Amino acid sequence: DQVYSGKEYVGWGENNAYPQYLWELYNNCSTLQSIINGCADFTIGKGITNNTGICQENIFGDTVSDVIEKAILDRWIFGGFAIQVKFDEFSGDIITISHIDYRKCRVSEDFKYVFVHDKWNRWGSNRYEKFHAFDRDNGAENGVQIYYYRGVRTRSVYPIPYYSAASISCEIQIKAKLFNFNELDNNFASTGIVNFNNGVPEEPEKKEIEAMLNKKHAGAKNAGRMVISFNEDKEHAATFERLATDDLPERYSNLQTESRADIFIALRAHPQLFGMSIPTGFADIEYQEAFDLLYNTHIVKKQNEVKGVFCKIFDRPDAIIFEKLDISKTEN
Repeated sequence: DQVYSGKEYVGWGENNAYPQYLWELYNNCSTLQSIINGCADFTIGKGITNNTGICQENIFGDTVSDVIEKAILDRWIFGGFAIQVKFDEFSGDIITISHIDYRKCRVSEDFKYVFVHDKWNRWGSNRYEKFHAFDRDNGAENGVQIYYYRGVRTRSVYPIPYYSAASISCEIQIKAKLFNFNELDNNFASTGIVNFNNGVPEEPEKKEIEAMLNKKHAGAKNAGRMVISFNEDKEHAATFERLATDDLPERYSNLQTESRADIFIALRAHPQLFGMSIPTGFADIEYQEAFDLLYNTHIVKKQNEVKGVFCKIFDRPDAIIFEKLDISKTEN
């Protein structure tokens, strides 16, 4: 977190862009996305009973259940979520609630205000909207407040996602996948040096030769881009020297395996629960035990957090109720 001089809001990460970084990890790391989507589904359970008194859709076409589902996904990705609450300015009753993209939210150091902007790390970041943080007692300008929930895993202003310790492993997964794609797109050609030993041409001719070779042999995005050297002699022959080692794909594969395991460890999740088969003879009873452990130590806590927020917003203990998910073989 970073307090900017003269700014109303507290920055979140380098260039005020940490939540966007988390979003890109989620979008590009299939292992992380699978676990988060699965945990979000487990958290939603078999459905949500809506006792808020709001039945109509908001201006975005979302029901209360839709808003809750989006908040749950944000909770797993970012460590928190934001809900916009609109009041009737005369009666003070809540009219609608809406999900606010957590990437777009920043808060004041005293948590009294929430600021919303589409592109915090780009030019024009001062053109944000300013809202009162949720506070039933003090009301709100224009009848709108934002409940900014930052979870319990924080020591400053913004939340810390559960997989933060495995963020580097997520990056490794992404880069290893891109490496394999580029290798395939490049027909598995090895990067290397091409030496032209029949004299040094003029600069325009050098560039033309280099462009021609890389266009023909380097593949998409110059994945196998070559280094070209022009030499005076050596029997006027061109030689090719390999730079990449033969075991590079194997090393990348090992990195993928290790980084994937690190992501599962960080989220305390068992691979079998998220569609990843493992050669261990994982029995049905072990599957049920793994699910029960995840559900009782991880999922229920998230449900209670989300329920607590919505019960506070609507000032009633049963504002929403989660119907427990049962994955046993006896379920119909």
